[in-house]
Amino acid sequence: MMSPCHTVAATISWANGLNNGSNLRVTFLDYSGQPIYSEASISAFLPGSSNFPSWSPYPNPWRGSRSALFNAVSIKIETIYPFGDPCDISYTVNFTQRPDYNIGGDTFANAPLVPPFPATYFGSMYDGRTPPMGGVSIDPGQYYKVRLKCKQAMYIYGSATVSSNVSSNFRVDIYDSNQQLLSPSPWIMTGSMGTTNFTSTPFVNPNSTDTDFYIRAWSYNWPIYDFMLNIDEYVAPTPPNSVAPDATGGTTPNSEEFHLPASIDPDVLTGRATELYAKVYWPANFSGGPYPLVAFLHGNHATCGTGSPPRLDNDSSYTLTGACPPGYTEVKSHLGFEYLATQLASQGYIVTSINANRGITGADDCVPGNCPYPDDPVYIFARGRLVLKHLETLNKWNSGPTALITPTTLGTLRRNSSARFGMKITVGPQPVTVYSLGRIFVSGNTGTHTVKLVRASDSATLASVSIPMSGGTAGQFKYANLATPIRLAANTSYYVASQEVKNGDYWYDSNTVVTSTSVATVNGLVTSTNGTSWCECSWRALALRQRWGRRLSGWRSR
Repeated sequence: MMSPCHTVAATISWANGLNNGSNLRVTFLDYSGQPIYSEASISAFLPGSSNFPSWSPYPNPWRGSRSALFNAVSIKIETIYPFGDPCDISYTVNFTQRPDYNIGGDTFANAPLVPPFPATYFGSMYDGRTPPMGGVSIDPGQYYKVRLKCKQAMYIYGSATVSSNVSSNFRVDIYDSNQQLLSPSPWIMTGSMGTTNFTSTPFVNPNSTDTDFYIRAWSYNWPIYDFMLNIDEYVAPTPPNSVAPDATGGTTPNSEEFHLPASIDPDVLTGRATELYAKVYWPANFSGGPYPLVAFLHGNHATCGTGSPPRLDNDSSYTLTGACPPGYTEVKSHLGFEYLATQLASQGYIVTSINANRGITGADDCVPGNCPYPDDPVYIFARGRLVLKHLETLNKWNSGPTALITPTTLGTLRRNSSARFGMKITVGPQPVTVYSLGRIFVSGNTGTHTVKLVRASDSATLASVSIPMSGGTAGQFKYANLATPIRLAANTSYYVASQEVKNGDYWYDSNTVVTSTSVATVNGLVTSTNGTSWCECSWRALALRQRWGRRLSGWRSR
């Protein structure tokens, strides 16, 4: 009896005369006596011999298949017309074992679960659409179940060997957990003679949970003598410029610290204020990118220290209040990585060293019977969430400048005066970099307007752009980029104003209501007739585009 991991072949010999002998029919039969494959009209007159199977494109030896319908249980040799008595024949049957062949399933129900990647399978199969010559069955192929994690990707590769003179098609399809074909097009379809190598495109689990999928390998036509199927996880190639650069030597990098106001951020820690507080280091030549990002986070200890070196760090008042007692200073442990951060940034890294003092570091306040956060008694999870919040914030800042002002209610239209009209703003606790200035477009505007950025304390003009208003969108700001971005100091006031001309373009009056982001506050209106003397007495809703702190354009966080 033949098993899926066997091959079988027969040699039939005869020694008859010209007038005695017979034509022969030779047939492989399955376990139920049904014919699998048959050859007729083998002439056994005169001395001779024949191998079975012998007709292309069927294999010799006959390969076992996963389906029992193609594994020969017996061989039938019968005489057919013409026949001349006596007819003497002899035969030999040879079996060969092929370990680990054909171990897939022949249905979805018995498909084996593929073990952790990579996995390799070997097999043979017959036509999945038309029975072999003289046979009655078609081969269902082989099935494999694959469990993919959320968004995990896989691919297949291997080889298929078929007849050397008849082209055959080895086909692979993929099905979902409900055994529905996922694509009408095959995942793999070979189509040549001899041996063909193949590699599929990646398939990604689109679901947010672990999901089962099925792979079916089968013959679209003619026998597949042998196949090797490798199933492996697909990992996208890493772009060449994402390879971490050499971190030795290099030029002096740029660096700057940001320290945003403390707030209760439930993404980090509920019921207690924390801070976004870090120092960022980046290469002196920042024209390339993207750059790899390294994040440092210091250890857990007191947040306030006193005395000259060696300083005594024995107080954690800063953790809960944001301030240290008299005679103490904050322990800025995040600066302790400067020696390494500077070296890394000099060779093409972005480095952020995070200060976790507020709300987290030194908060050794979990005692039996009184633990503020019993599921995180030493704030390990909070520290991790703080790192993620910093990365999220840096990624947001890296996405590009954002508009400071968004008009919400447009006011009365006017064009009855020639002067500069605008607004006074005061920057918040962090510096702001301005990249462009804008003016609200009114339908019908066609003129070119000069918009200026002025420091309120001394009326010094810091930046000026000319904005042609044609082609704008009604009610939206139209912007012009500054030749060089301007950095506005923290906690400092500035004017933004547009030159308007009597009976020229319309503009919106001071009853326009605007909102601003938290980086700066709109204090009120300003006007000027000459561009040097300013009066905080009549204003126009204008806008500037800004971004936090330092210039990081071109950086991609990783």
